[in-house]
Amino acid sequence: MALVAYAKEYPLSAIVSQSKDGELMAKVLKGFGIQVTRGSSHRNGARALVGIIRTTKVGRIPAIAVDGPKGPIHVPKPGVFEISRHGGALIFPCAARSSRSYVFHKSWNKAFLPLPFSKVVLVFGEPMEVSFDQDQSRSEELAKELTLRINACSQLASNLIDSSRRDC
Repeated sequence: MALVAYAKEYPLSAIVSQSKDGELMAKVLKGFGIQVTRGSSHRNGARALVGIIRTTKVGRIPAIAVDGPKGPIHVPKPGVFEISRHGGALIFPCAARSSRSYVFHKSWNKAFLPLPFSKVVLVFGEPMEVSFDQDQSRSEELAKELTLRINACSQLASNLIDSSRRDC
């Protein structure tokens, strides 16, 4: 959801689950101009992957949770590498933090909703490229490298939020 702020400047696309929660999320994202492909690991996962690869090939930027939909948190699944490889997209690791937020404690990834007037920090890391001439989607080394980059973004985002609290 932190990427919604970029939707006016960049043509984003996203994969959203076919659950009831996903229906609400899809409506919100569409309202911001983000193209939505529906599917999850349980239902129509391959269709969702093909759909977001198609949107990538026509110039949309895929914005996905690389560790979803069940985690473990910050551990990339092969789909992100398939999107990069077949869609010709770089992978930009990122993390978001908020100075004040409501945390959904029952969600596996501890998703959060920033509270009104809170500061939100979104940190992007150096991009990664997946080779198009070989299938690296299940490469443990590639997944570990992306995990390290996501964790570095997360740490920097936390540090920036913490320093903004001290400045107040």
